[in-house]
Amino acid sequence: MTLRIRNRIMLVMFLMSALFAIFSLILFIFTFFNKSIVPPTDVLRLIDFGKSDFFLVTYNFSASVLASALFLVYVVLTFFLMFMQFEKTQAIEIFYFCGFLLACLCEGIKCLIPLFGLWQTFSSRLLLLGRLVLLGKMLAPMSILLVSLFNNFEQKQDSEKNLTIAITVCAIFSLIIPINTSMVYSSNALSWGFSGFFFIMRALIFFVAIISFVIKIFLINNIASSRVILSQIIWLSLAIFGYAVLSMADNFLFLAIGALFLFIPTMKFLKTTHQLYA
Repeated sequence: MTLRIRNRIMLVMFLMSALFAIFSLILFIFTFFNKSIVPPTDVLRLIDFGKSDFFLVTYNFSASVLASALFLVYVVLTFFLMFMQFEKTQAIEIFYFCGFLLACLCEGIKCLIPLFGLWQTFSSRLLLLGRLVLLGKMLAPMSILLVSLFNNFEQKQDSEKNLTIAITVCAIFSLIIPINTSMVYSSNALSWGFSGFFFIMRALIFFVAIISFVIKIFLINNIASSRVILSQIIWLSLAIFGYAVLSMADNFLFLAIGALFLFIPTMKFLKTTHQLYA
């Protein structure tokens, strides 16, 4: 893939995410003033704090909607920073990181479920949004795995093929895994089958990705490059943690922690990656 084609793809993704964020903002303003936003009445919490009535950990519908909105802001901001910093830099990691941003965009799509009141229905739109969110949850670890495995300059010609295959595989998984449209998680995502297996599989992919980075450190003789890669591992691991927390945020504590660990480490990761190609 040439630098020009990669930049065009990144620009299209940036415009697409920006337009969707603007659409969601307009829709939120419209539904808010029309008082048509109806929170789900029966939700399943991913992490139950029991009978605790501490306001930061109790279920709050506004916090779950804000979490989806923050994902949209994160995607638009990160695409913009990537385009500005790497416009003239052939960084393979950045192209694969676009897959992670698309996964975060799918998390932002969750906001449409309460804004349209789709949780009250069993429509095909609800099922479609549920599968898109599931696609994003699979694409996030797969994209990070690609960042760690195929970041050599010699592999740049296969970058678009690798990402396309990853998206296709994730799409197949999202179609195979059953979705329960009658049960909504407190994070505004639909519940899905084999949740335990699904969680373990995603965690293993993230773990393999981090281990691949660690192995690369021992294969490189350059001390300066090894230090930069170590910084990449640290910041990327923190960003993954922030993504995981924010994706299941249904209270203001998780909202704050997730946003903090997603935004700041991502900016540090981009800055560190740029040092490898400076």
